Amino acid sequence: MIWKFSGTLDFEGSYDVTRDTIMEYTAYRVLPLDETCREWNRKYILPIGYELNNMFLTDWSEEDFGALDFYDAFDLFYRENHMENGEFTAGNAMGTSAVYLISKEKFESVIMSRFQIGSEVLQSKTVYHPEEKVYEYKPRGVEEAEYPEYPYPEVVGYVKNNDGTVTLKVQAVFPYKGLSKLYTHEVTVRDMEDGSIQYVANRVTEPPNEAEASWHVPRLTRTEWEKLYGGDE
Repeated sequence: MIWKFSGTLDFEGSYDVTRDTIMEYTAYRVLPLDETCREWNRKYILPIGYELNNMFLTDWSEEDFGALDFYDAFDLFYRENHMENGEFTAGNAMGTSAVYLISKEKFESVIMSRFQIGSEVLQSKTVYHPEEKVYEYKPRGVEEAEYPEYPYPEVVGYVKNNDGTVTLKVQAVFPYKGLSKLYTHEVTVRDMEDGSIQYVANRVTEPPNEAEASWHVPRLTRTEWEKLYGGDE
């Protein structure tokens, strides 16, 4: 449980400078988190977070990946192992109609390192060119930039499942909105023998309202992208 306190911050001349009210927020955790919750948050949830992806914002599972965006997932997990390599980044193509063709082997190796998914399912969720055996990939552009204030996750409970997976109960804390629980979701994860992690499912149990989740901007659809850039590829 987190208690929040808020109030105005005043300084001489503040009205002349800002013409607005400046708010200060302080949050105090009253009930401490279990150390296992803290550790699993650092291991499984914080590396993903809520920035530039919808892994924890939508319902999906290994049986039905739903609206999970695999291009944002590719960004996350490719960057994790290729920090020095900027070939597939918005920085190289910001505001342009850049299109990359990524080999089947490279794209699938990144996604399948974190999800138990077959090639056919992944291809149905993306744009795949079977003749060339490449995935079409477009970096996020300026139209897909997000508001730079994000919630952060806290694991507040967990269940060890009979199949060896663990389901984590996660609350999104959003200081910018003054919310100690923006929404709640459950993330199921699987530890692999080689030490890697697979993400098995996410389920939103207490959804946020639309205004509170307004920081997230999904990628352009294919139709939106073609309308914006004239379909020139």
